[in-house]
Amino acid sequence: MKRNGSILIEPLIYMFIASLIMILCFNMLSIYIKEFKAEKFKSKVNKALETADITIKSRINVPYITNVCVNNNRLFIEHDDIQKKIKYKDEIYLDKNSSIIKINYYEGTNLNSINNILEDVESIELKEKGSIIYMKIRLKEEVEKILVYEKG
Repeated sequence: MKRNGSILIEPLIYMFIASLIMILCFNMLSIYIKEFKAEKFKSKVNKALETADITIKSRINVPYITNVCVNNNRLFIEHDDIQKKIKYKDEIYLDKNSSIIKINYYEGTNLNSINNILEDVESIELKEKGSIIYMKIRLKEEVEKILVYEKG
């Protein structure tokens, strides 16, 4: 014969177990959704990489960009010149409209390479999503080029 107290506790235990299972299922579902969105984003990035116009990249003469970082309207570009075994780091200040205000050249910077990219550039629009950086570069000839970099 069961006591009145144990009759009340048993359904509570079942409810507690059911709520734990629901929480576990919800967490698994949210993880699945995040992975699905990440895969979808990855495929979009791969498509963008396939269709990206990389003429500016080749005009920079430095195909090995190791890091692009955006911080308070400043764009830091790190790139390696493998032939000369030099690491460059440039800092570009942008205003609120992403127009270039000034450029700081760090020690070891190849001035010609960074000037070549910037002489025709009207503005640079940056979007950072995780480890991917999109640079939309608007040239003075009203041409837009989109570059996609992955942070190193």
